[in-house]
Amino acid sequence: MVAHIFGRKEQRAISMRVVLQACIESETGALRFPMPVLDDYQPFDEKHHEVLPDKAFHQFNPFKNDPAPYWLVKEVEL
Repeated sequence: MVAHIFGRKEQRAISMRVVLQACIESETGALRFPMPVLDDYQPFDEKHHEVLPDKAFHQFNPFKNDPAPYWLVKEVEL
């Protein structure tokens, strides 16, 4: 975002973190998406996997995210 105010130029970079988890109830029980695939599979643990994953600051790559089973995490610049 660039703003020109009183002859000054001010610029801001904004990023947004989008985190998604879907829980679909069915006759056989609840399904969570996304689900970890084969090698990374972890049984759903409500105490661990239902909570949003933490975000740590990474100086050289601010968009780096650690793997988060049962969560889809994407960061975008605005």
